[in-house]
Amino acid sequence: MSRDLYSKFEEALSQTGCNVAPSEAHGALVGLLSGPFLVEQSKWLNCISDNLTHSNDSLLISHNTDLDFFIKLAADALQCMEIDGMIIIPDDDVALGDRIAAFSAWCIGFLYGFGISGVSGKTMLSVDSQEFLSHLTQFCRIDLETENGEENEKALFELLEFSKIGILNLNEEAQKLSPIDTEVTSLH
Repeated sequence: MSRDLYSKFEEALSQTGCNVAPSEAHGALVGLLSGPFLVEQSKWLNCISDNLTHSNDSLLISHNTDLDFFIKLAADALQCMEIDGMIIIPDDDVALGDRIAAFSAWCIGFLYGFGISGVSGKTMLSVDSQEFLSHLTQFCRIDLETENGEENEKALFELLEFSKIGILNLNEEAQKLSPIDTEVTSLH
């Protein structure tokens, strides 16, 4: 992950008055994008923060172009795992425990975003997708007191790669859902 990317995302969120942790906000964005409907910046922001400094009306009129960049980046990453922007956490120069905490927050955000993305609770997702969502739920409770070390670094890397593949598969499955399999939810 690019720390520069993480910092820019954090700054773009701050400009909107959004006080949600950057990784959690990004997870919610990717979760929403992984569902069957298009995502508007204002709806995503309203989903992740009740304490925006702008009113809903001004958000609809004045988009943050930096956030639009991250929405496009995340959407592009959902088409190709090699593009940075699918999972944004701090870079390797940040303590491992902090990166794990950010990944855990990202997973929480993703599950929330996917949960409100329009995929009905009655939708029968594949066994693989159901297992993947179960794994992400477990990742939300990952041990945050992990010591720095090559083995733990490798474990985090493997969790990130596993998650990217799972997200791509889940996204592909969700995009194929028929309107009967979805519910139009009010994103507020």
